[in-house]
Amino acid sequence: MPLLQVKYILSSLFSLLSLFVGINEAFSQADSSRHLIPAYPEESLHRLEGPPFAQLEKSIGLMPSIQTTGNLFVGMGIARGRFMLGEGGGTALGLGVGVDYSPTQHIWAPNFKLWTHGFAFLFGGNLGLSGIYYMDGQERNFVLRPEVGLGYFKLYLNYGYNFFLNEDFDGLSRHNFSLSYYHTLLPFKNTNRKK
Repeated sequence: MPLLQVKYILSSLFSLLSLFVGINEAFSQADSSRHLIPAYPEESLHRLEGPPFAQLEKSIGLMPSIQTTGNLFVGMGIARGRFMLGEGGGTALGLGVGVDYSPTQHIWAPNFKLWTHGFAFLFGGNLGLSGIYYMDGQERNFVLRPEVGLGYFKLYLNYGYNFFLNEDFDGLSRHNFSLSYYHTLLPFKNTNRKK
């Protein structure tokens, strides 16, 4: 793939991601909701703080995943997430690192991921971008994977398309389907609460 095409694709993906991050921030009402969140004791940690129409969680969590790219991969990651939940929907934004492993082909794949998510009632959409470094014995390959999918709050089902740096790497498909879940490990106190 020529370098000009790669630059065009990367530029387009980052533009789309910036758009969705901007939409997430615009509709999350972070500035107005911080005044609605009641004061909790300082020693407590709450996963979702605030009234039902403006609950907020900022946390670090685990992200187990299962994926198929022509063969099975299982993965585990750690991520930083920001979730906003209202009466009829919510938004999420996160950044994580992890590792995937194929037990059938013994391929290791350290990775990073940036994602955003929004949902209303039972319908939700995801948009993400992953960078994966596949290692199979002495062979190495970096893959950039834009992802789109469906989800509900912390459960995500995505389709991704792999852009390979090295086209000669065997055993991987251009198409990827993944199922992942964000499990909160360490919620942060909301420092923007009105005292």
